[in-house]
Formats: sequence, C-alpha cells, structure tokens
Amino acid sequence: MVFLITAVVLILLAAVAFFIIQNQGKAMAAAKVDVNYTNENGTFLARGKLDDFVIQKNDRFAFLVRDGVIVACKDNQKHQDFVFYTEVEK
Repeated sequence: MVFLITAVVLILLAAVAFFIIQNQGKAMAAAKVDVNYTNENGTFLARGKLDDFVIQKNDRFAFLVRDGVIVACKDNQKHQDFVFYTEVEK
C-alpha cells in the first residue's frame, strides 16, 4: 500500500515538473525584443520575439536572428527578401 501511494505521488510530481518546464519555454518564446541603440556607427533597432527578431541598421541593412544566430541579411535598397546564409562545408 505504501508503495502504491509513493508511486502515485512521484507520478504527480513528475507531471507537475513537466508542465512547469513546458510553460517556462512558452514564456521565453513570448518575450518581446524592442531595443533602440545609437552610436557613432549608426542607429540600430531590434524588434520581434526573443527567439526570432530583426536588427535594422540605419534603415538600410536588416539582419534576421533566430535562436541567437544571425541566419539572413537584407540590403533594403537592393532586395525585398532576406538572403539566408548557408553552411560552408570544409
């Protein structure tokens, strides 16, 4: 009987821990990025979600950032769409 109660309590604790971890990931994904920065190199604007945002430099260049990595760029004077980087095989 004690074994059964212990097993039920452990399963409930595991389920609660699983839901807490899942909800923390959703909160991180929903976090917004809205940063303006100016220095001698220009004006930088970063807008979007924490895991997927765009950095713009002087309203000309835009860099797409996904999961903390710049994955594409765009020259607003020449292109309408982002040009994605590809991996270079060594």
